[in-house]
Amino acid sequence: MKITNTDIGWVAGFLEGEGSFGYHGRTPRITVGQVQRQPLERLSSLCGGHMYLWTKRLSSSSWRSQPIWLWALGGQHAAAVMMSIWILMSPNRRAKIQEVLAHWKARPPKNGMLHACCNGHEFTPLNSRRSIRANGTFKQRVCRICERARYRHRRQLQLNARERLGESAACEQESSDKLGVR
Repeated sequence: MKITNTDIGWVAGFLEGEGSFGYHGRTPRITVGQVQRQPLERLSSLCGGHMYLWTKRLSSSSWRSQPIWLWALGGQHAAAVMMSIWILMSPNRRAKIQEVLAHWKARPPKNGMLHACCNGHEFTPLNSRRSIRANGTFKQRVCRICERARYRHRRQLQLNARERLGESAACEQESSDKLGVR
């Protein structure tokens, strides 16, 4: 679907009046709440995102509730929409969008996007492997050089502990021999 300038103007106007710009954890997020479903369907067809129905009580003392449609868009798609409509927004909305995008750009990259491990070893197919969760999904990349160093260190600690145990056992044996205890 080709998005026209008119569509971008409509999205900007709708989000100016009804939208909320923020971040969810590490990612930018745009949310809108509406009683009517049709404007959110149009917004969803133009920008993507997810729609869901939420029931809100009218007041804390009331048992009556009114269904509200919520639309949310997050991640890099939300950042793209924010950058596309920024020029059409009011100064307050521009400031909020700039704050959200600055927070998003300053976040540390996820392990899947890193080019090197924390010790500076470049991730290549030869010196890295993918760590997989029990359900089969990708967890993170692991540097084989650092993994070997961790293994060697752990192994050395184990050997040192065994030696200390062996020395203490030998000392106990010597003391028991001197006392004549068998």
